Amino acid sequence: MVKSTTPSYPESVQLDTDSPPNLNLISKKKPNTAVNIEHHNQLMKIFSEHIGKTNTISSKEISRLLKIKDAAANPITRDIITEFIEKSGLPIGATGTGYYVISSENELLDYLENLQHRIAGITNRKKLIIKNWYKV
Repeated sequence: MVKSTTPSYPESVQLDTDSPPNLNLISKKKPNTAVNIEHHNQLMKIFSEHIGKTNTISSKEISRLLKIKDAAANPITRDIITEFIEKSGLPIGATGTGYYVISSENELLDYLENLQHRIAGITNRKKLIIKNWYKV
């Protein structure tokens, strides 16, 4: 993975560009009930096979591989993945089709832009709800 020496990250984002994803990293943090050590190790293996935005894995498939009985929208699996991202230190991105390890600066910037759009959408919805509440 080659990183540019002059990245153009949004000002609000601070990144450690000297540290590429470490797929051999096993968290030293004590796992809680959501991400037990077995799930952690399985997720490390799963994500080592899903590097790059064109190589996603769905939360449904992750749920199946982890043998998690989950609701249709996979909320338990999504929570486990979120905690795994925190504990593993891997830069995991997501698309409408699934999750992947971010493998380039362009993928990182695309994903950050996607997150900014989602934040803006949620902020706008919040403003509308507040406005409509006081109209009633």
